[in-house]
Amino acid sequence: MKDLDIATLTLFEIVPTERLGLKEPANDIQYIVQALEKSGLELIDHHTSSAYQFALRDNEYFKQLVAASLPEEEDELRWLLTNFFEYLLLLPTEYDLLFALFSTRERLLRVDNLALEVGRFEYPPALARVICARALKQAGVTELGNSMDTSSSYPKETAAAGAIFFEASSLEFEIALHDLNTGLSLRPLSLLSSKLLLSQEIIGMLQDATLLDTVVLAQILPLQVYGSTNADTSKFSLFNFLWIKAKIGSLSELLQELAGISLHLNWSQARSYTEQLSKKLALSFGFRQMRRLKRLEEKENTLKHSLNILQKRYPMRSDLIEWEVNNLYSNIVRYSPVYLAWRAHLRAFVQGDPDIDNQFTLLVRQVDWASLEELNITARDEADRIVDLLQNAPGMLLTEMRVLIEKAITHLYVQKYSHSTHVNLHNMIQMLDRDRIFPAMISIYLVTLRTSGNVGAHTGAGSKEDIEVLLPLFVRVLEWFLDEGINKV
Repeated sequence: MKDLDIATLTLFEIVPTERLGLKEPANDIQYIVQALEKSGLELIDHHTSSAYQFALRDNEYFKQLVAASLPEEEDELRWLLTNFFEYLLLLPTEYDLLFALFSTRERLLRVDNLALEVGRFEYPPALARVICARALKQAGVTELGNSMDTSSSYPKETAAAGAIFFEASSLEFEIALHDLNTGLSLRPLSLLSSKLLLSQEIIGMLQDATLLDTVVLAQILPLQVYGSTNADTSKFSLFNFLWIKAKIGSLSELLQELAGISLHLNWSQARSYTEQLSKKLALSFGFRQMRRLKRLEEKENTLKHSLNILQKRYPMRSDLIEWEVNNLYSNIVRYSPVYLAWRAHLRAFVQGDPDIDNQFTLLVRQVDWASLEELNITARDEADRIVDLLQNAPGMLLTEMRVLIEKAITHLYVQKYSHSTHVNLHNMIQMLDRDRIFPAMISIYLVTLRTSGNVGAHTGAGSKEDIEVLLPLFVRVLEWFLDEGINKV
């Protein structure tokens, strides 16, 4: 795609097709393309089943479109569209439509500050989509334009949004951000090249260690946004806005990777926060998401396998271990409680199972309780006890999860610091986290389980809905403990 290799800044958002009201995606995208071409933009690059790239052709006509799209007080956003960004990009996939604006001009501090705000759920609007929606309305395609319009990129509206800053050298973040709930520092996640790790290219990396430097496309700082899949569920943490530092020349591959891992937590809803899809349509989207789920999990397992091969070849490369636990794929599929809860509800819906508890029962039973019994952490029949507490005493289950987590962490602590006296769970987590024993997300989950367990112990509070969000988190921690934790100390 023309000029992608020299982009300096990109703003993007990934929107589910069901959210956009695309009844016939292929035809509807052509309507968008034609509307943009009538609005001062020129289609300069397109390949079958790939991206549509537009450049500014008629500046005055485009300024009129921008003026009609944004109120006068949004002068800085108007400036971004008419004086900084040069290209608009549409990338349709089987599930989404990715909107992006990008520029090859030198960045200014003013641009960087604005980029971090545009697209986030606190600060409307999502600029590229607003431009497309206005162009459709002016072209007379009003229904589609209205369905695409937006006032925010709240998680129910988008699968992901973010800003990509392209760097010539270091991809390191120079600022330190902390989770507001836990106080722990937020670690950037690596976005790895699937093209390299899932192909014969890995053979070349086994022979030439310098090729490993090409694996990481970007460092991503996921800013946590709070939302819920519907009005009745508790809030959860979701990676929705991504702040990305990427290698120059990687934009094309980077956008393809991002489009491949977006999750549709709103798959059963339509274009507003309250409008529900018909049963037939919801099932259609549900089955599509099941296929995506399978592909995503298979891809993550293959990436893990490739990294394990490289770790054996280069045992002194600690960064390879970091890539395995601190990459975007692992933290979505392997360590994300949101993903597990989403998968359980999705499967229950598609299978016509009105009892969602069946899914959580299966989730709990996938833990190797026999191995935990051998380590004197709990009995092998603990799964049945947890299922019973979930049904009848969710507040007590909060406390039970905290107790089991403390036993597991104590085991790691004693193995790691055999000379040290026993301290409380809070200090054990901090010391082990300081020595990078935990993956980025596991440390956050541990603190969450510790604090929520305290609430259960002191007040007995905790609804069943709360536990349905925390239980996948608990399972992820125990799986990490058995699969990786006990081998790291």
